[in-house]
This record gives sequence, structure tokens and C-alpha cells, in this order.
Amino acid sequence: MLDWRIYLRIWEEIRKHPDLDAVEVGAARGAGSVAAALGYKDFRGQGRLVVVEKFEGGSRAADGSYQENREAAEAAFRQFGVMNFIRLYPHHLHLNNSSEVLALIKTPRIGALIHDADGRIDRDFQIFWPLLIDDGFILVDDYENTLQEKTTQDGSTIRLTKKLLTYRLLNQFAEWGLFVFDKVFDGTALGHKPQGSSFSRFDQAICKRIVGEVKALSQSFSG
Repeated sequence: MLDWRIYLRIWEEIRKHPDLDAVEVGAARGAGSVAAALGYKDFRGQGRLVVVEKFEGGSRAADGSYQENREAAEAAFRQFGVMNFIRLYPHHLHLNNSSEVLALIKTPRIGALIHDADGRIDRDFQIFWPLLIDDGFILVDDYENTLQEKTTQDGSTIRLTKKLLTYRLLNQFAEWGLFVFDKVFDGTALGHKPQGSSFSRFDQAICKRIVGEVKALSQSFSG
């Protein structure tokens, strides 16, 4: 769960941006999705939230099975009366299936991009950033300059790369002029797409190098 003020900001951003769809990658059990969808419900326009959530693996595994996690999220959508304001893509997201997600977007552009997934924001910026309007809202969670430590069932310690990877990649995107920081609050980066910005500076080779460097840092640690 994020701080309640983050959910309030999501609701406010959806209510104030033009009547366009938005994309959320990584919904967990749906708290952020509900906040955004309530914004659409209050706005009373045609825009909807496209939610990409795999419901399994990683941190999701601790909460239950795929079916249990999906049922919990959909129960939250029903509880707050926002099921009709959400288009759910309940699968892992890859570049090779991104066309299926893009087909769920029914407006020419999107007004917001919300990311709280696996740290691979390079993938998601490739897919969705070109559709985002100038000044469009961008939220990226797990923006922290740290390798998170986790104790496994056998007592060993591993380091998780998600936070550091997100931190390094998002800083690179800001350097390329693809993202402007408005505020960082408790590990959540709030910002927007700069006016007149171009995706031409995006370099997948540099992103791949960053991913490799962060992975090597994790593998070099033994606890």
C-alpha cells in the first residue's frame, strides 16, 4: 500500500486531465486502480483506466495464487463501484504482447501513466510514453537508491533489484528529457512528460547496460 496522499494525487490527476484513457502497470490488489477509476467516475467522461497486472510471481506470490490475487482486486473494484471504469489485462506484459494492451486503449492518447511493477520501466516507457500527452501525469513507485534485502525460506539473504533498477532507469529518462520530477514522496516519484519532448533520445542499449549493472550488483552479494 502507498501513502494515502499518493492515492489522493492519483484521483486528482485523473479528474483534471482531458477525457482520455490512462494506463496502470502493476495494480497488486487494486488500491491505486480504485483511486484512478474513482477519478473517472467523478469526471463522468468516456476515459477509462487500462490496468496491466500479472497477479502472480514476485511480491504477489506472498499474497496468494493468481486466482486469489485477481479475485481480491476485482472485489475491490466492485466494492467501490468502479468495475465499469477499468479495462483489465490480467497477464505478464512483454514487448511482444504489448499490442494486446494497446488495443484496450480507446482514446487517441493517454493522460497518465502509473507504474508499480517489476522495475522494467524501460519496457513500459517504450510501449506507452509515445501515447502520453504533453504534461501527462507519470507516477513511478519504488524509486529508491537501494538494493532491498530479503531473507529466503532457507535462511539465506538475497538482494532484490527492483528499487535500484527503477531509480537508475528513471534518472536516465530524466536526463534524456522524457520525465520531469515534481516530487518524490516516500519512494514514489511523481512527475510529468515535458512539453515538446521527443522519444528519439531513448537508447535501449543504455537501458540494457543499466539492467546488467544492477543485476551484477545483486549477484555479487552473498548473505
